[in-house]
Amino acid sequence: MTRTLYDTKDWLDRFIHSSPVTHSDHERMQTILDFIPAGVKTALDVGFGGGYVFRALRDRKDLLCYGMDISFALARTMCDAPVCVADIRRIPFRDRAFDLVLVSDVLEHIREEDFEESINELKRVADRYILINSPYRDTHTWPVGWCGRCKKEFNIYGHMRTIDKKFLDGLFPRQHFTVLKNAVVGEKRNKRPAGLVHIARKYGKVYASDASVCPYCLAAGAQHPGRNLFERIVGKAVGGIFAAMDRLTPAVFKAASEICVLLEKR
Repeated sequence: MTRTLYDTKDWLDRFIHSSPVTHSDHERMQTILDFIPAGVKTALDVGFGGGYVFRALRDRKDLLCYGMDISFALARTMCDAPVCVADIRRIPFRDRAFDLVLVSDVLEHIREEDFEESINELKRVADRYILINSPYRDTHTWPVGWCGRCKKEFNIYGHMRTIDKKFLDGLFPRQHFTVLKNAVVGEKRNKRPAGLVHIARKYGKVYASDASVCPYCLAAGAQHPGRNLFERIVGKAVGGIFAAMDRLTPAVFKAASEICVLLEKR
């Protein structure tokens, strides 16, 4: 396997080593654990990442859980557990190998050209259940960085798509899957209006100044291509609107940040 975004030191430092487990993360993890049906004996955690959900699954005495990730660096942190390094497009297990397949914070990172193949692999190795967790209605077009090396824009978190209930229904149609449980949990946030995001990007050239890694060429550090006076004014105005929205919007109008869905094969 070739080196990936998830093996770069800058990405690991930014999103794994320097990212403490928050209250929102604990809520998401507990929801995942609560969603696992009685009678499930084997599970595969596809893309275990930082590993705190995987470790919690491993702590369950009634569950034999295996882990898989594309990152050699992350797999080395799990040397005391049954893990493998593999691509989600080619999961190295037989058909229907696991009672349950968990895919947590992964679907939003898969490139479009790899997506259908990856979903088919999840369906193939799951015997009965697929448990999905992803950012909920997260605007993948914001915040974005600009790579000074390859001149491409990218979501600074590596997200490639926005995921909601309708999107998941299309991936797992009701004639083949039954939704047993679903919940939207985690930190409540404002969703950035698509119109304002469009103005910020097209007319304000607003890019994040963030220590991210370009997923296309693996260059470290989002840069800024430079802006004229008009673009700086537009960018500052939209930034002010976003700040006001965050400060003034009541919590009841904000949406939780993560979706969890338990599916059963028909």
